[in-house]
Amino acid sequence: MRSKILAFLTRATLTTIICLGLSTYCYAQTAPEKSLNDRETALHNADDLSRRALAIGDQGINDPHHWHDAEDLYRQALNIYVSILGNDDEHSIASASNLAITLLHESKNDEAITLYTRVLSWLDHHPEPGDKFLGMVLHNLAVALDHENRVAEAEPLLRRALTLSQRNGQNRDLQSELGQLGVNLMRQGKFREAETILREACKVAETIVDDSALNLAKCLNNLAYYLDWQGRHREALEEMKRAVAILRRQGPQGSPDLASYVSGLGWALDQQGQYAEAEPLLREAIEISNAKRGREAPRSLLFRGNWVVHLTKAGRFSEAVPEFRDVCDNLTELARAYEHKPLEIAPLQWANAATGACSSYRLDALWNWAKEGGGPSERDNPASLRAEAFEVAQNILRPPASEALARAGAKSLAQSAGVGQAAEDYEATLDERADVTRMLARTVGQAEGDQRLVDLNARRAQLEERLAKSQEELVARAPRYWDFRRPEALKLAELQSLQGPDAVLLHDNEALISVLVANGEKYGFVFAISKEKAAWARLGLPGSTIRSHVLRLRTEIDNVGASIVEKSVPFERALAFDLYNAILGAPEIRQVIDEKEDLIFVPSGELTFLPPALFVSSPPDGGSAKDADPNALRATAWLLRSKTITVLPSVSSLRTLRQLFLQNQMSASEPLLALANPQFSEARQPVQTVEATPRPRSLRAFNDYYHDGQPLAALLHQLPDIPGTAEEARQLQSILGAPLDSVLTGDDASKAALTARNLDGRLAKVRVLDIATHGFFAGEIAGLAQPAIILAYAQAAQDQLFTVSDAALLKLNADWVILSACNTASPDASEARGISGFARAFFYAGAKSLLVSHWRLRDDVAAKLVPDVLKRQKESPNMSKAGALREASLAILDNPDPSYASPAAWAPFVLVGEPR
Repeated sequence: MRSKILAFLTRATLTTIICLGLSTYCYAQTAPEKSLNDRETALHNADDLSRRALAIGDQGINDPHHWHDAEDLYRQALNIYVSILGNDDEHSIASASNLAITLLHESKNDEAITLYTRVLSWLDHHPEPGDKFLGMVLHNLAVALDHENRVAEAEPLLRRALTLSQRNGQNRDLQSELGQLGVNLMRQGKFREAETILREACKVAETIVDDSALNLAKCLNNLAYYLDWQGRHREALEEMKRAVAILRRQGPQGSPDLASYVSGLGWALDQQGQYAEAEPLLREAIEISNAKRGREAPRSLLFRGNWVVHLTKAGRFSEAVPEFRDVCDNLTELARAYEHKPLEIAPLQWANAATGACSSYRLDALWNWAKEGGGPSERDNPASLRAEAFEVAQNILRPPASEALARAGAKSLAQSAGVGQAAEDYEATLDERADVTRMLARTVGQAEGDQRLVDLNARRAQLEERLAKSQEELVARAPRYWDFRRPEALKLAELQSLQGPDAVLLHDNEALISVLVANGEKYGFVFAISKEKAAWARLGLPGSTIRSHVLRLRTEIDNVGASIVEKSVPFERALAFDLYNAILGAPEIRQVIDEKEDLIFVPSGELTFLPPALFVSSPPDGGSAKDADPNALRATAWLLRSKTITVLPSVSSLRTLRQLFLQNQMSASEPLLALANPQFSEARQPVQTVEATPRPRSLRAFNDYYHDGQPLAALLHQLPDIPGTAEEARQLQSILGAPLDSVLTGDDASKAALTARNLDGRLAKVRVLDIATHGFFAGEIAGLAQPAIILAYAQAAQDQLFTVSDAALLKLNADWVILSACNTASPDASEARGISGFARAFFYAGAKSLLVSHWRLRDDVAAKLVPDVLKRQKESPNMSKAGALREASLAILDNPDPSYASPAAWAPFVLVGEPR
């Protein structure tokens, strides 16, 4: 029998835990004695794997690539321990903890949490390893929870770890637990206790004698962060200066830690306008990092980024712009390198975030230098700087719907190159590997036995091999696949091209409006591009004001659950005019758009929550007193009166829609598939014919009838009929000349029916897909994290809900996807922003254009508006989709019914995708 954990401390596996978990008391290990049998050989191999993983993982501090290699070795070791000793053996548990700390370094927090939870459960029944190991697990599990913003769950774990460290009397551990708890309390808003704990941590750190002084410096840095957060900037600077002074006095000269703290102090001084003091510190950090890591290393790029931001704040734009070009372009290349490596999840996230931040500051520098007249070279004149800024702005935000459309374009290109199956395999394998990885974490300590773990590890190895083969085939036969999967920003000259393949990107009567909303009190930018002209301007309102305007207008339209305004407040036209003026009111922007009828909007931030059609282009007559008057509403200068409007998730989407999709477009032989008025209850009832008589208004909204906390299945089965959806579908069938069986209602309007048509290929032949039913956005129902629409009755709730994940599995060739349900333009709960969760999924499935809703639809209005869109386009073949939507929406607005004049009635739909 192998020794227990306490006696095993001198062997490689648990030493790995001590080194990685506590970053202390690490010492070299002697090679294990020669094995006596195969079993011992395998176990010694596992020890060796862990020892190698430790050595590789130590390098991960300077290069994140090494964490992935360490993870693979730790997984192999864990597999051996579990297969020989079982899930419940102390060595398997120790190995699971090793893997968990590596995953924590890689930001794979979900799996780390699962593993640490299993280890903690084992420790609660096996106290032999002692308080030190238990404290490490408690601490690291809390850190993982903190990283997932589950700070309230982390707090009791940290307090338990703190109690252990106080009992053991180890000041190093005590300082670590106090520091982590202080940060946790600060994040929860428990500021008074947080400051007390952080100051206590620093006092303890001052008693620790070692040659690095890193503990005290780190503690002071955390305290400074807290003080800065509280607006106590002078106090924060003093603590940061103390931290740097300690490292200079006691730490090794030229250490990477010193570079980080010096750069942080320089950054803080910059924020206070103390540029002369900041400059030498920022330069010093760069020199240290360049010498230790190299000029292009991620950490060096970060310090160089701090330096170039300093140049911008100091008004030295002619120096800043060339430096920004180098730093930002290197970060972009770093992100692209990670993109080609499926395992590089955490580094890719960091590189993308750093690229976005660098691009944001670069944009400010370009704007200010252009205003000063730029430089003498052609590249640096104001027009060239504007063109550069247009590309830079595209790198700042990459919304999920844009990424999905890019993946769809890459898939389309792969199909045209004859390797479409390889592209589908690659994407599907990535998703499956993520699932297997999550299942692997759950096997530790469970009763299903060793074979499940062996099978999962074997499956993961197979998936890695499949990924490599698919990637190899795509690189060889469709090298541009990767270009479209992560598309380059479109150049201004490409959009304005008059000949060649790029001439189709922007049409003569169109203007592209790209809006970049800044955070907080900062002012973002707007770009307006037509074939003949280009302009950019600062937005007229800061990001915080734009956000508050949008949210207020949204709650005035759709006020369920709103707390910003009272339900009786009408739509404030003056706010809509303020938004128009801030975005499109600058004279240089007006010169581009005034002569163009069709506007293509690329919004960002909270602007994705509001249709641009609602902007008001001139001061509303009558002021707020007329905001609820139907006649005044009809007379208002809504932007829709003068322009057709389309929304795109990104500028680069134009290349996918107008080059790739156009080149690879297949003809759809079936005019329509509509699912409408599903039967929600188990009892089968005939669908009643809708008479052309006035009906009580109803809303296609789930939360209009139910609330969280009730059983989900019961809610779905009690939903009321929405007969207007059947009317809508039958009108579409008549307008498009589709056969009767193209409309599915009642029990036939089911998720199973849609899935069957997808699997046998019938769905790919449909030109117009219309889904008209109840819908709700993410978070509206407890436990549901993505938007969903409700189809016909099924015993299991998941077989009745059609979610974003389900939509992504469809194979479409549709010109139109019409989601005539509520809130289908809403983002997923995990996204703070975005065009639409459904837009992302349907774009990936192959849709060209989507008609989606921004709020709860009135059943009677949608039944008129949606068919009218298709009717107008059919009767006027030259009319664009955007033009048809405009005319149909205005017909609702101008309807004699007074309630139709409200924006809530006529403006819910937005066209996302190709407007033609």
